[in-house]
Amino acid sequence: MALAHLAAAVAVAGLEGRGGGDAQGARGAGAGVVAPLMRKAERVAVSVEAGGVGGHSQPLEREDKDQLVVPQGVFKQDVEVFTDQRGSSSTLSSARESRVVAGVNITMHNPLRVKRNPEDMLKWVITLPETCTDADVHAFAADMPTGAKSLFLGAPSNTGLPCVFVMEGTEAQLHEELEGHRGALSAQAELSHSEESASTTGNPEGLPENEGLPDVPSRLLPEHRRRPPSLAETDGSDGYWEMVSQTNIDIPGPWSSACGGPYKANVFYPKQIHQWAPVGKHPVVSVGHGYTQYGMKVESQLVPGFIKPLVTWGGYVVIAHQTVRGWCDSSNDILFLLGWIQKSVYAAIIDPTRAAVVGYSMGARFSLQAASSDANVNTYHLKAVVALMPPCKSGCPISKVPTFFGAGSADTTCPAEYVKQVYDQTYGVPKVWCNVQGAPHWEVGTWGANRHEANLLRFLGCYLWNSKVMCDKLFAELPGYRPPED
Repeated sequence: MALAHLAAAVAVAGLEGRGGGDAQGARGAGAGVVAPLMRKAERVAVSVEAGGVGGHSQPLEREDKDQLVVPQGVFKQDVEVFTDQRGSSSTLSSARESRVVAGVNITMHNPLRVKRNPEDMLKWVITLPETCTDADVHAFAADMPTGAKSLFLGAPSNTGLPCVFVMEGTEAQLHEELEGHRGALSAQAELSHSEESASTTGNPEGLPENEGLPDVPSRLLPEHRRRPPSLAETDGSDGYWEMVSQTNIDIPGPWSSACGGPYKANVFYPKQIHQWAPVGKHPVVSVGHGYTQYGMKVESQLVPGFIKPLVTWGGYVVIAHQTVRGWCDSSNDILFLLGWIQKSVYAAIIDPTRAAVVGYSMGARFSLQAASSDANVNTYHLKAVVALMPPCKSGCPISKVPTFFGAGSADTTCPAEYVKQVYDQTYGVPKVWCNVQGAPHWEVGTWGANRHEANLLRFLGCYLWNSKVMCDKLFAELPGYRPPED
């Protein structure tokens, strides 16, 4: 198999070694790359450009004729030619840039020198010499030999790569699968990450074993990941889950609200679209909207860029009240929905013991209000509160749970200096200060750049998914207070 495409497959499939923001790799004793249906390569031409620290180039180290050690950095690989059993040549090339951390080797073996237990279930990367279509990607999982399983549903067509699939099965099952895909190349993919050999550049967090979530969008997670991801940069990618929206849901009272209707809510929840995405109950987030964003304005103004990433990247079930037409204390409305959803048809998909309140502008102030009472914290199992651009000129309530304060240096409606005063007054709980330079008050939702979102997802990943790596990344990026670990 072409090394360029194994590397690209590893990058796309998320099987890279972890570190520096890359998705965690599958762990193994070494990296074996074989082409069971290929003869030894008659001609190999590999050109590599590897960008090291400071942009200095690094050549690949060639330890022997069978092994290529990929250095840390960004690399670009060119062409490799294999001849299959029918004597036809396949030429594959890729200009895809991938990140590889120190300690991850890609080793090429002559298949005649590799012996395996016929019963071993191994991971295989399969590439086809043509570009994927969406139909190819989604048909792959349904075409598995009996006993084998799909781990990854292929490279998206917009990458420009040939089709890339990952399956787990025996070598015999691999051969059976390849019978239906003449001309395919294959490779055994087992990558390991050496904690000791990773540099501080490649692994700045010193990621602990079996801990951590991807820090950038990836088209898959290894099947061994036990927790859903809670962080990805929101760059327009689709996300780990599909978002299902159910709006204008009539909510029976009593609401205990003096703010007025409509007494409706919107529910947004994640739907599994990848075989590897964890199945189970999701933390629940209750969102408080801004001034005059009542009714269906919640849907039109706050879903893009703000609510949607909470669902598709974070894996949260989000509930948003439509009540409160003008200025009013919406804290009871925000909390009421946390109680309602536990008795609703959505109860089966939520974990009510992991809840957070998240608010923007007016909703941010009253999210702080909701989290300022020990009774509320205990009754609704509040683990965190997010306050984006709250109006705190006359002060704001002090939260009793970990708090994310979001502000903007260009916000003249709810100036950052007053939000910072409340941040400074908050004590005894973890807190984070995220002041986005140049952000106006409309930073959040449809009109804004939503530059708080990545760190907001880190914060919720820290306290709703209990991810130490997300905590470490968050507090390394932003000012804040974090109690010392025991």
